[in-house]
Amino acid sequence: MQNEMNSTNYNNDTAYNNSNFNNTEANGSDYGKLLFGAFAGAVAGAVAVLIMDKGSRSNVSSGASSLKDMTVGIAKELKNDPQGFVNKIQEKSQVISSVAQEASKSIQQIADKAISDSSVQ
Repeated sequence: MQNEMNSTNYNNDTAYNNSNFNNTEANGSDYGKLLFGAFAGAVAGAVAVLIMDKGSRSNVSSGASSLKDMTVGIAKELKNDPQGFVNKIQEKSQVISSVAQEASKSIQQIADKAISDSSVQ
């Protein structure tokens, strides 16, 4: 009889803990949905405000058209010469990397000089 009661209590505790765990997951999912909804609403509101002004509408329209043209151009280039496109991206990445390394060295030199100047005082 005592074993049955302990078993029942264990099962109830386990069921309670599992239901809490499941509720926690649901709350996390609901929180993500809430954040997504808030973000989507903010974007929609911003777009609505921008579109109310005639100048903003024309800027958005021309920007969207330019973006479309650029995307189509990149897609055509990629389709016609995929390896050339990859090579171009790699070259630009190397240039960016070398510029970043030079900037890092310059910043380090400036920091070292600032530290040495402050220790002299």
